[in-house]
Amino acid sequence: MGLLISAFAFVAALVLTWRSLSAGLGAVLTVGYFFGIVRANFPDTYSHFIFDAAVFGFFVSFFSGRGLQPILDPNRQVLQRWVFLLIGWAVLMFLVPIQHPLIQLVGLRGHAFLLPFVLVGSRLRPDECNRLALWLSALNHVAFGFALAEYFVGVPAFYPENAVTELIYRSGDVANYTAFRIPATFSNAHSYGGTMITTLPWLLGAWIQPRLADWQRLLLASGMALAMIGVFLCAGRTPLILLVPILFVATFSGHLRGAAWLVWSLLIAGVAYVVSGEERMQRFMTLQDTDFVLSRIEGSVNLNFFELLLSYPFGNGIGAGGTSIPFFMQHYLREPVTMENEYCRILLEQGVVGLALWLAFIFWFVGRRPTDPRDSWLFGKRLLWYFSLVSFAIATTGLGLMTAIPQSMLFFVGIGFVTAPPALVRRTRKTIARTGAASGSASDRGAGRSSSASEQVCALAQINDRNL
Repeated sequence: MGLLISAFAFVAALVLTWRSLSAGLGAVLTVGYFFGIVRANFPDTYSHFIFDAAVFGFFVSFFSGRGLQPILDPNRQVLQRWVFLLIGWAVLMFLVPIQHPLIQLVGLRGHAFLLPFVLVGSRLRPDECNRLALWLSALNHVAFGFALAEYFVGVPAFYPENAVTELIYRSGDVANYTAFRIPATFSNAHSYGGTMITTLPWLLGAWIQPRLADWQRLLLASGMALAMIGVFLCAGRTPLILLVPILFVATFSGHLRGAAWLVWSLLIAGVAYVVSGEERMQRFMTLQDTDFVLSRIEGSVNLNFFELLLSYPFGNGIGAGGTSIPFFMQHYLREPVTMENEYCRILLEQGVVGLALWLAFIFWFVGRRPTDPRDSWLFGKRLLWYFSLVSFAIATTGLGLMTAIPQSMLFFVGIGFVTAPPALVRRTRKTIARTGAASGSASDRGAGRSSSASEQVCALAQINDRNL
């Protein structure tokens, strides 16, 4: 059954990506949304690769079509070099035979498999982002329906107890250990909450776009409300830490004005009202215990970092961190090291060089804050930029930044969309047109030269049109 579902996911992503980029991304996201509950009910070996199959189908379709178009924008070119460098180093570490080949293969997936989505995000157009946001909102409604059913009927009705759902059944610490955290349709509760907060910048950025139909605006608004409620339903603390900065920036940045700001404020007030009356949604109150919070931070950011730096300066083999290693491969791990720090995992698996490359990329990304006021998606991109910064910071206290399904995929798409905005290509095209006009005026004395310059300008403009 897992093999059949994987084949269907591959074909669906392949075909829909040929139709449009937003439809292809929506197909992969749909598989990612239902990956957890499907794998839990069909826990065979092949079910672990359902999401991977969809991603592979998407890549085959994308990189044989739009992904092959030439990149003319300088920012996109720099971004492409960064992606190639990060993937290249991970592949190089994969070739160093320290761990078992299967472990190294899974480790390579955790470091490189989803990174091409950064390039995909750099090719997104604003209209495609609007369609992607509508797709995400619809998926949020479906996930919330499952979450609500699990809230009242119980998680065991949807997730049988087995090796795949071990983490879910270890998380019965809600409301004085009387209830489970809610996973909805995801692999665990944190994946549910993390995905919900990752969708919020996309939904909010699309919601304020002009020329939306009333039903689209309503769908996006309800999707945002359900995403925020889902953060509390999952009972995870990390998604809430990610949610607070987004709420603060969106409310006080000045991008929301008049009726939009009023509706947004009412959404937040409504979510606060719902959460205040449900004890099972208030696990975040444990954050008031400063001693507990400090101990968790010390245990995650911790002191193992310097020990790892001294013990494994060149890494312990890719995959050695144990992240996303299926239960049937755990016995292949050599000298496993347990930690809750994404940067420790990178250090352990890619060595000092790999960690330095990632820190340099993050530093480069921080300097790419969107500022173009003519961009209709400026607000959404700024929310994605802030969300990415907080996510990079939170990675010091937990794992999953590059392996969460489907959160990591959407996270990388957002990085690409923020870093190489389509508005830059439009400005390049206008600059070429102005340059061509100036050349034509200056060469009135020579009709042949003017005609030649005009033809070159038209050729470059056509290339840019295809690239858009």
